[in-house]
Amino acid sequence: MFNHILIPVVPEPCSEQAAQMGLDFAKRIGARVTFTYVMTKLDTSTYAKGILSTWKNHALEKGVVGDEILITDLEMHIGDAIAKEANHKDYDLILMGTHAREGLNRMLLGSVTERVVRMAHIPVMVSRAQTSAEFKRILVPIDSTLNSLQVVENAKALALELPAKLHFVHVVQDIPMPFTDSFGGYGAFDAAGLSKSLEETGKLTLEKALEICKELTPTTSLLHANTDQIHNVILGSAKDVHADLIVMMTHARAGMERLLLGSVSEGVVHHANVPVLLVRPTES
Repeated sequence: MFNHILIPVVPEPCSEQAAQMGLDFAKRIGARVTFTYVMTKLDTSTYAKGILSTWKNHALEKGVVGDEILITDLEMHIGDAIAKEANHKDYDLILMGTHAREGLNRMLLGSVTERVVRMAHIPVMVSRAQTSAEFKRILVPIDSTLNSLQVVENAKALALELPAKLHFVHVVQDIPMPFTDSFGGYGAFDAAGLSKSLEETGKLTLEKALEICKELTPTTSLLHANTDQIHNVILGSAKDVHADLIVMMTHARAGMERLLLGSVSEGVVHHANVPVLLVRPTES
């Protein structure tokens, strides 16, 4: 599934931990890796090449085929440079670390990892914490869109290759409060009927996932958000099933939407204590 992994590296703990995990993952699935470093105006080429050489040696010690590429375009945002490299070569996956964020930083984009996730055309695996590449239990959140079938297929391929156990979760969103019409009265609103319809759709979605992955005998959960945020429900499910990897869909965004967080996948990435593999839907 993943034959060539791009691993951006910088001399920071989150990046180094992710890179080490990437090497373990590559060894497990028989993939080759390319380490990349994006130079800034504060770097020297000797310094940058030294970092890449160190990681190439780590790959050699692990028995992983490793290569390196130094990106020297000082005018590009680091995240854009990584995404450009990934989008124009034969990579199958980007694997990188990210910082935990608090307060206002959770509301504004700008980190390298977030930029890569938005701009790259291939899957991105993001890790916030030191972790292994065991990946024995994979949680796969799915919604009722056709795009979710793509993430099911991706999760199935990865689970077969590792191998790993799959658990699919569908979260039923809250029903909004009745709306008022222009005369100040409540409009027609069948909350109970809509809630039942959403739940039935969720059940059908999970049944489809089970059908696609029947040889893996996956398990499923149908959960209600109630008053909680969906990403919190997903993270709670990951903890309950002892997942060590989350695989989910993310969507490209444009314009002002790139400046604001808020999607389910972004919420999961910001708070997950296990790696998150983000898969972009195939354009049709």
